Amino acid sequence: AKALPETGNENSGSNNATLFGGLFAALGSLLLFGRRKKQNK
Repeated sequence: AKALPETGNENSGSNNATLFGGLFAALGSLLLFGRRKKQNK
C-alpha cells in the first residue's frame, strides 16, 4: 500500500474516508446477513 511516495497529505484524508466507508459497508452487510439468518429460523 505504501508503494506510492507521500506527495500530499490531502490524499491521505480521502483514502481514510474510503477506508471508513468500506468498513461501514462491510459491517452493514454483516448485520443484514445476520438478521436474515435469524429470520430464517
